[in-house]
Amino acid sequence: MPHAWRPHFLSQVPRSARRCVAALLRTVLDQPDTNAVQPLMRCALDALEAKSSKEVAQLDAAQHDLLMFTAFCREIWSNTRKNA
Repeated sequence: MPHAWRPHFLSQVPRSARRCVAALLRTVLDQPDTNAVQPLMRCALDALEAKSSKEVAQLDAAQHDLLMFTAFCREIWSNTRKNA
């Protein structure tokens, strides 16, 4: 998960849900290709909706920026995600 936004975002998630939310987002960002990232992000947002709708709205609004790394070739995804 890109570390630049993670602490701020997770601080707004209820403490009891932070591990679950972080795990879901890591799963999204660790997908093998672009075609897998987009639908899984939507699925994760839907799953999180019941836990924290305000934060889901923020993530949904930032989805394009968060997943921008998928525009690059797969070989550099890991560096791109680490530096986001």
